[in-house]
Amino acid sequence: MKIFETGMKGIPFYTKGGTGYVDVRDVVNFACLLLAKRVKGERFILVSENATYKSLFCLIADKTGIQKPFIPVGNPVLWLLGIVSSGIQLITRKQLKYTRTVLLAAGNRKYYSSEKIKKETGVEFIPLSDTVDDIINFIRYSQS
Repeated sequence: MKIFETGMKGIPFYTKGGTGYVDVRDVVNFACLLLAKRVKGERFILVSENATYKSLFCLIADKTGIQKPFIPVGNPVLWLLGIVSSGIQLITRKQLKYTRTVLLAAGNRKYYSSEKIKKETGVEFIPLSDTVDDIINFIRYSQS
Protein backbone atom coordinates (compact mmCIF):
# COMPACT_ATOMS: atom_id res chain seq x y z
CA MET A 1 0.00 0.00 0.00
CA LYS A 2 2.89 2.35 0.75
CA ILE A 3 4.11 2.06 -2.83
CA PHE A 4 0.69 3.09 -4.10
CA GLU A 5 0.15 5.86 -1.57
CA THR A 6 3.56 7.27 -2.46
CA GLY A 7 2.97 6.80 -6.18
CA MET A 8 -0.40 8.55 -6.02
CA LYS A 9 1.30 11.65 -4.60
CA GLY A 10 3.59 11.76 -7.62
CA ILE A 11 7.22 10.77 -7.84
CA PRO A 12 9.54 12.63 -10.23
CA PHE A 13 12.31 10.01 -9.88
CA TYR A 14 12.61 6.45 -11.15
CA THR A 15 15.20 3.69 -10.97
CA LYS A 16 16.10 0.86 -13.32
CA GLY A 17 14.89 -1.75 -10.85
CA GLY A 18 11.84 -3.93 -11.07
CA THR A 19 10.24 -7.07 -9.73
CA GLY A 20 7.30 -9.42 -10.11
CA TYR A 21 3.82 -8.49 -8.92
CA VAL A 22 0.85 -10.62 -7.95
CA ASP A 23 -2.62 -9.72 -6.74
CA VAL A 24 -3.43 -11.06 -3.27
CA ARG A 25 -6.70 -12.41 -4.69
CA ASP A 26 -4.63 -14.59 -7.02
CA VAL A 27 -2.59 -15.88 -4.09
CA VAL A 28 -5.77 -16.92 -2.29
CA ASN A 29 -7.29 -18.39 -5.45
CA PHE A 30 -4.24 -20.49 -6.28
CA ALA A 31 -3.87 -21.65 -2.67
CA CYS A 32 -7.48 -22.86 -2.70
CA LEU A 33 -7.05 -24.55 -6.10
CA LEU A 34 -3.91 -26.38 -4.99
CA LEU A 35 -5.57 -27.47 -1.75
CA ALA A 36 -8.58 -28.77 -3.69
CA LYS A 37 -6.27 -30.67 -6.07
CA ARG A 38 -4.40 -32.00 -3.03
CA VAL A 39 -1.06 -30.86 -4.42
CA LYS A 40 1.67 -31.54 -1.87
CA GLY A 41 5.42 -31.15 -1.75
CA GLU A 42 5.54 -28.66 -4.63
CA ARG A 43 6.73 -25.08 -4.78
CA PHE A 44 5.23 -22.48 -7.05
CA ILE A 45 6.08 -18.91 -7.96
CA LEU A 46 3.07 -16.65 -8.21
CA VAL A 47 3.61 -13.62 -10.41
CA SER A 48 1.13 -11.90 -12.66
CA GLU A 49 3.67 -9.68 -14.40
CA ASN A 50 7.27 -8.57 -14.14
CA ALA A 51 7.50 -4.78 -14.33
CA THR A 52 9.99 -2.04 -13.66
CA TYR A 53 9.33 0.38 -10.86
CA LYS A 54 9.15 3.12 -13.48
CA SER A 55 6.42 1.30 -15.40
CA LEU A 56 4.46 0.70 -12.18
CA PHE A 57 4.64 4.38 -11.20
CA CYS A 58 3.75 5.40 -14.77
CA LEU A 59 0.72 3.10 -14.61
CA ILE A 60 -0.32 4.68 -11.30
CA ALA A 61 0.23 8.15 -12.81
CA ASP A 62 -1.86 7.31 -15.88
CA LYS A 63 -4.73 6.08 -13.73
CA THR A 64 -4.65 9.04 -11.32
CA GLY A 65 -3.81 11.88 -13.70
CA ILE A 66 -0.57 12.83 -11.97
CA GLN A 67 2.79 13.47 -13.61
CA LYS A 68 4.84 10.41 -14.56
CA PRO A 69 8.34 9.95 -13.17
CA PHE A 70 10.86 11.58 -15.50
CA ILE A 71 14.20 11.81 -13.64
CA PRO A 72 16.35 8.66 -13.78
CA VAL A 73 18.32 7.74 -10.66
CA GLY A 74 21.20 5.35 -11.32
CA ASN A 75 22.77 2.77 -9.05
CA PRO A 76 25.74 4.99 -8.06
CA VAL A 77 23.31 7.63 -6.74
CA LEU A 78 21.30 4.94 -4.91
CA TRP A 79 24.52 3.61 -3.38
CA LEU A 80 25.51 7.10 -2.19
CA LEU A 81 22.01 7.75 -0.80
CA GLY A 82 22.24 4.40 0.99
CA ILE A 83 25.43 5.49 2.75
CA VAL A 84 23.87 8.82 3.72
CA SER A 85 20.74 7.03 4.98
CA SER A 86 22.84 4.65 7.08
CA GLY A 87 24.74 7.60 8.55
CA ILE A 88 21.55 9.44 9.45
CA GLN A 89 20.11 6.33 11.09
CA LEU A 90 23.32 5.82 13.04
CA ILE A 91 23.32 9.40 14.31
CA THR A 92 19.58 9.74 15.02
CA ARG A 93 18.98 6.10 16.02
CA LYS A 94 15.70 6.26 14.09
CA GLN A 95 14.59 3.94 11.30
CA LEU A 96 14.16 5.87 8.06
CA LYS A 97 11.60 5.08 5.37
CA TYR A 98 14.31 4.70 2.74
CA THR A 99 16.96 2.50 4.29
CA ARG A 100 20.17 1.50 2.57
CA THR A 101 18.64 -1.90 1.79
CA VAL A 102 15.54 -0.35 0.22
CA LEU A 103 17.58 2.10 -1.83
CA LEU A 104 19.94 -0.57 -3.17
CA ALA A 105 17.03 -2.89 -3.97
CA ALA A 106 15.41 -0.11 -6.00
CA GLY A 107 18.19 -0.47 -8.56
CA ASN A 108 17.89 -4.25 -8.91
CA ARG A 109 15.72 -5.94 -11.50
CA LYS A 110 14.30 -9.37 -10.74
CA TYR A 111 12.38 -11.62 -13.14
CA TYR A 112 10.08 -14.42 -12.10
CA SER A 113 8.12 -17.04 -14.02
CA SER A 114 4.77 -18.50 -13.04
CA GLU A 115 4.58 -21.01 -15.91
CA LYS A 116 4.61 -23.99 -13.53
CA ILE A 117 1.49 -22.86 -11.64
CA LYS A 118 -0.27 -21.95 -14.89
CA LYS A 119 0.40 -25.45 -16.27
CA GLU A 120 -0.74 -27.07 -13.01
CA THR A 121 -4.02 -25.15 -12.77
CA GLY A 122 -4.74 -23.69 -16.22
CA VAL A 123 -5.71 -20.43 -14.51
CA GLU A 124 -4.48 -17.00 -15.54
CA PHE A 125 -3.53 -14.17 -13.20
CA ILE A 126 -5.32 -10.86 -12.70
CA PRO A 127 -3.46 -8.33 -14.91
CA LEU A 128 -1.30 -5.79 -13.07
CA SER A 129 -3.32 -2.97 -14.62
CA ASP A 130 -6.53 -4.30 -13.02
CA THR A 131 -4.80 -4.72 -9.66
CA VAL A 132 -3.53 -1.14 -9.82
CA ASP A 133 -7.07 0.09 -10.62
CA ASP A 134 -8.52 -1.81 -7.67
CA ILE A 135 -5.87 -0.63 -5.22
CA ILE A 136 -6.25 3.01 -6.30
CA ASN A 137 -10.02 2.74 -5.91
CA PHE A 138 -9.60 1.13 -2.47
CA ILE A 139 -7.24 3.89 -1.32
CA ARG A 140 -9.56 6.61 -2.60
CA TYR A 141 -12.59 4.98 -0.97
CA SER A 142 -10.83 4.49 2.37
CA GLN A 143 -9.67 8.12 2.42
CA SER A 144 -13.15 9.55 1.79
